[in-house]
Amino acid sequence: MTDDELNQQGQLSGSEARVLMRILWLSRLARPDVSFIVGRLATRVTQWSKFEDRKLYRCICYLHHSREKVLVGQIRHTHDEHEATIEVFTDSGFASCPLSAKSTSEIMFVIKTGTLPFPIYWSSKKQTN
Repeated sequence: MTDDELNQQGQLSGSEARVLMRILWLSRLARPDVSFIVGRLATRVTQWSKFEDRKLYRCICYLHHSREKVLVGQIRHTHDEHEATIEVFTDSGFASCPLSAKSTSEIMFVIKTGTLPFPIYWSSKKQTN
């Protein structure tokens, strides 16, 4: 990140929200791995710079080269298996935002039947304090 990249308006300024909302839809549907960066870029829509252009381009390149990685799952329960359980996984990053130095929190809920976990909810967001 350079000062020039942060001070110059990005080429996608004005259309970045449309691109981000499409990626957000994809992340909520089948790609939780990109929800963090989409949330981070969405906080910069009003101050879009060349630095955000570069990060969005990198995200799209990642999606392009990992098209085959999508969320697929099934929940199957037979009488031979253990009861279905809900498991919760959390994570946080201390001062991980380079612009505001705020921390982030992540969470994922899965339903597990035997050895088959299936994600039902995930979130990644910047902490308020």
